[in-house]
Amino acid sequence: MILAFSLVLPACAFQVPSGIFECDTDTECPGGFSCWADKRCYATEELPDDLNFVARCGLEVTRNGSTVTFVEDLNCTEEFAITVTANDVDIHLNGYSLTNAGESRRGIDVHGGDDVRVFGSPVSGSTAALRGEVHSRIEGFNTGIMFREVIGGSISDVWVSDMNTGFGLSGGTRNVVLTDLAATGPTFAGIVIRFDSDQNEVYRFQQQG
Repeated sequence: MILAFSLVLPACAFQVPSGIFECDTDTECPGGFSCWADKRCYATEELPDDLNFVARCGLEVTRNGSTVTFVEDLNCTEEFAITVTANDVDIHLNGYSLTNAGESRRGIDVHGGDDVRVFGSPVSGSTAALRGEVHSRIEGFNTGIMFREVIGGSISDVWVSDMNTGFGLSGGTRNVVLTDLAATGPTFAGIVIRFDSDQNEVYRFQQQG
């Protein structure tokens, strides 16, 4: 006599743990996961509370109150090297450079995020860009830094080169202060402020070449 037994086990779903997989962009993470500042994948509902990001190509800043810090030079191929859609964001180039390695259109694109501040020199207000001493350069893009539909914020101590437009304000951008900026090389227009943007201020800008 042969006895046959069957064992039925309840089905269980395998949970992919957060922080295990390495990544450079969200597309390298499983569905429902996002690539975080430490270059690891986290489930969207388990994103860390830390709002401090290390700058990387393709970074999208969507959380209010974030800080982005450059720790190395970046050479990017993404259409927008860094995108910001959140409010109250600080970006510190920290003496490093952001360059276009391919078909990128913009270095830093701020769309609809209010009170966004971009600092080139490690020492705010150092006028290093005007003296040519700053190593924070944005090079080779169609537009270096673009603010669209932004209310409030600033760009300071940044040097741009080899692009169509260095710094652009458009889409009703208001109350943005541009300070201690420089453009060099084959840059067609250092600063472009569209007619639909007003109440902005420019202090100490120099274009060379």
